[in-house]
This record gives sequence, structure tokens and C-alpha cells, in this order.
Amino acid sequence: MRNRRGTTLELLQSHLSFFCFCYRYKEADPFIIFMKSLTMFNNSFFKQSEDEDNNSDINK
Repeated sequence: MRNRRGTTLELLQSHLSFFCFCYRYKEADPFIIFMKSLTMFNNSFFKQSEDEDNNSDINK
């Protein structure tokens, strides 16, 4: 399993590449939609990991 920092770095690199592609071809709308959906995914992912951390504290 990868650490969170490495995964985050890879995500940022892929987003930057996607942003450059959209900017070059003047397709900002798909990028905005993509970032909104990604933000919703990240929020749910981090909420889930926080819940797991809280559950592990309870089980100790």
C-alpha cells in the first residue's frame, strides 16, 4: 500500500497534465467538471479514512 503523500503527488501530476491539455485546447469546461467531481471524491475518501482512524482508536 502506498503512503498518502506519494499518491497525492501522483494525483497532482496527473491533474497538472490534464489542466495543461485542457488549457492548450481551450476546453476549460470539462476540466472544471472534472475538478468538481474529483473534489467530491477526495472529500468522501478523506472522510472515510478519518472514520477508519476513529474506529481503530475505539478498538484499542
